[in-house]
This record gives sequence, C-alpha cells and structure tokens, in this order.
Amino acid sequence: MARRTDGDRGPVTPAERVERAATARAVLREWNGHDPDEHEQAELDAELDRRMTEAGVT
Repeated sequence: MARRTDGDRGPVTPAERVERAATARAVLREWNGHDPDEHEQAELDAELDRRMTEAGVT
C-alpha cells in the first residue's frame, strides 16, 4: 500500500493518489512537455503496476 510522504504514516487514499498523479502530470508537462495520450497513459500505468507487483507492493 502506498505510504504518505507528508509525515503521516497512514495509507494514501484513492483520492489523494488521483490528486498526486494529476499534480505529477502537470509538473512533467510544464517541465519537459510530456503529455501522454490515453493509450500511452494506459501503457505507463500497466508498467508501473508490473513493477510494483515485482517489488511486492500492492
């Protein structure tokens, strides 16, 4: 389960994960123009899921 980085050790809620993902996408878009379409985003999400599973994180 995802852990907070704001000092609280409780799990990150689904809403917080969505908010953090949106923030990260906005930062990347501003920083280097990266703005994946829906297909590329699905591929990136699948790769992240695979890596998290490989690392034993669910």
